[in-house]
Amino acid sequence: MRNSPTGCPGTARVSGGGGSSSSRRSRFAGLLCFVLVAVALTVVPSAVWARTSATSRAARAARSRTYQSVLFWLAWDGGSLKTIPWKAVTQVDLFSLSTCVGAQQPAADCTAPTSLSAKFNGVSNASSFVRTVHRHRRLAIISIGGSTNPNWYYPCNASNVAAFASNLVRYMRSNGFDGIDLDIEQDAGTGNPVLTAADLRSCTKAVHHDANAVKTALHRTAIVTSDVDPTTNFDIGRIQNPYVDQFNAMSYGANGSALASQITALETDSRIPAWKITAGLDIGDYSPPKSDCAGTAHYAATKRLAGTMLWFGQADAPSYFCLKAIAPYVR
Repeated sequence: MRNSPTGCPGTARVSGGGGSSSSRRSRFAGLLCFVLVAVALTVVPSAVWARTSATSRAARAARSRTYQSVLFWLAWDGGSLKTIPWKAVTQVDLFSLSTCVGAQQPAADCTAPTSLSAKFNGVSNASSFVRTVHRHRRLAIISIGGSTNPNWYYPCNASNVAAFASNLVRYMRSNGFDGIDLDIEQDAGTGNPVLTAADLRSCTKAVHHDANAVKTALHRTAIVTSDVDPTTNFDIGRIQNPYVDQFNAMSYGANGSALASQITALETDSRIPAWKITAGLDIGDYSPPKSDCAGTAHYAATKRLAGTMLWFGQADAPSYFCLKAIAPYVR
């Protein structure tokens, strides 16, 4: 009896009538074999694919991600949001709230280490800011921290972190923001009292947990981003990585091989995947050509980074030369 390519017995071609009972049994056996083989081909490979497809799924997800163009807008620096070339941006970050040390420290609106200060950096009319950004169908992010922010030990220590995270997420939601940007420019093991790695981890984790427990004003899940220095703060990215959706690399003034080296450092030393990283530009301190806006945007696209981050909008106004160089990559 001939075997088919599947290993099932072949079914003889029978002429006339319905054939003998033995030929009918042969045809039935062949049909049953084919059914069993079809099931096996469906079930058995699926177990193999399940083990091998996680990486390919992640790769496809990374390729399909929207190219992010993050624009920081300084609360104290004036300017008009209306002049922004909106097709060139996907997120606008209002910079920034400040943490507090205690009552009236560092600003009059501080009441406790768990509170937030809008006055320290001149944040005002937050809801109006959000409405303008949303009118153009872009994400509005509230940033907290910065290089002059007080010691992060106070809001992040075990006694205060839960209430601090709750207050921050409440501020985000009540003003309609789509997420929170944590600009913690303080390494673990520094400050007096010392901000520990455990403090930094619990702070980021608590903010992430509370932000994901609510829906934004647009009925979406809030995002949590972080700003990292790709030359020094490798521990910050490494500690925060599980709880942060996007890392804005402060790769300021770096072009070409220097930029590539800094991004690689974040990938290897901080263990942040490329698709979570935006390449940063600072045209306030590094005006073009020191900041290669077109080159950085192209690099981010070809290396499949999350996109680019521009510090800061008012410095690019009114021509928005840098944003316009980024615009072709935004989708």
